[in-house]
Amino acid sequence: MLITHYAVAQRQGQRQYQDALLHGTYPYLPVLDQILSYSEITSSVSLGTMDIPLSRIVGTKTEDRANAFASNFMPLLPEQSEFAAKWSLLYNYQVKEGIQDPIVAFEYMNQFYVQEGNKRVSVLKFLGAYSIRGQVTRLIPKRTEEKENKLYFEFLDFNRVSGNCEVWFSRLGSYRRLLKLMGKGPDEVWDEEERLFFRSAFGRFEKAFHMAHGERLELTPSDAFLVYVEIYGYRQICGQTEKEMYAALQKIWSEIRLAERGRQVELVTDPEAAKELSRPSILNWFIPAGLLEPDTLKAAFISTKTPETSSWTYAHEL
Repeated sequence: MLITHYAVAQRQGQRQYQDALLHGTYPYLPVLDQILSYSEITSSVSLGTMDIPLSRIVGTKTEDRANAFASNFMPLLPEQSEFAAKWSLLYNYQVKEGIQDPIVAFEYMNQFYVQEGNKRVSVLKFLGAYSIRGQVTRLIPKRTEEKENKLYFEFLDFNRVSGNCEVWFSRLGSYRRLLKLMGKGPDEVWDEEERLFFRSAFGRFEKAFHMAHGERLELTPSDAFLVYVEIYGYRQICGQTEKEMYAALQKIWSEIRLAERGRQVELVTDPEAAKELSRPSILNWFIPAGLLEPDTLKAAFISTKTPETSSWTYAHEL
């Protein structure tokens, strides 16, 4: 029996559906209209037609078709349905010619919800495409003291100068930190070439991060990217291939894990400070070694020779 592409996609949807039920989460597409019933929108802005990263498309605008898809946008309806026939036609069209018509979507909190074109999104997600063209309206919520709200307004500032919507951090202050590492001011508008270079570099890193099973961590790819840029430097990574990034990620995986736990790495250059770190704590008398983890990981370099007598030591003191 010939297994159709729709049947394969449907199985992916069914697995996602069962997994959601197993973990007690909503098994269908999130519905923006329902989300907005608990939110206060202060304004809406038309963003025109743009490339929408498929990873940022998470739901549908209305509940009309929500139950036709699992939460990963894979179809759930029977293979003999009219819905399945239309999905298959779109699949064939995409493979042969490519879908050109833009979808209609709303952006809320840097996530996109589809009003027209759910099946197109489903097909392209199934094929592993990176983005889809869409006419987008941004819905801006009222400012609050909630962390997610503050993160969103930090994103809006970043998006205003970069035009980028792929990057989404989980920690406040990360956007400004990234701009500083790139040598850019918070109000410095990027030109088109800079936007393309950044998007390409981040896209390669995101793939390398998933190759390393980064989705198992409690970090967004952007959080890990920030650590990566801090260690290797932005200019260097722009020239790296996806495979080179993957290899480089393996070397700093411990730093990525530290970032996951919200730790900081401090470089200690003062010998007296290093001695202070090595002194046993009174807590060690009561708590066995290994059970007490510091909030901050600190490291010290110890050299056998002075900078005056060793060129190696001198170079590392610079």
